[in-house]
Amino acid sequence: MREIKFRGYDKETGKMIYTPDGHGEREYYIMWTSQTGTWSMCRNNNGKIEDIDNLMQYTGVKDVDGKDIYEGDIVKTRAGETAKVQFSRAKFELSFEDRTIGNLLAYRLKIIGNIYETPEILKGLNVNSKGGLS
Repeated sequence: MREIKFRGYDKETGKMIYTPDGHGEREYYIMWTSQTGTWSMCRNNNGKIEDIDNLMQYTGVKDVDGKDIYEGDIVKTRAGETAKVQFSRAKFELSFEDRTIGNLLAYRLKIIGNIYETPEILKGLNVNSKGGLS
């Protein structure tokens, strides 16, 4: 069974927040947002709950260095191809410049960044930072 973990990027603080049990650091929480019908990462700002809207789930796969791979990570394959990890059609996928592959385990992957902290890695590729292929 895959371990369920989340992270979120707080644009205001510039921090990636990891929440292995859903309740990470004291000021951050994962909450169901009834208005949108989605899970969100929220920040408790002196009693005011603010949605930071960048929730990413752990894929259950580790890279060649043993690091957890999350949605939004940018990875490189052994063949030198760059791809973005995304969740689409009820599964985790690798979005390459010319194709999308649904089997992360078919590749030896190395995390080289993510879409929030290092989006420039995707520049020049036809992989957009939020969705799939451009």
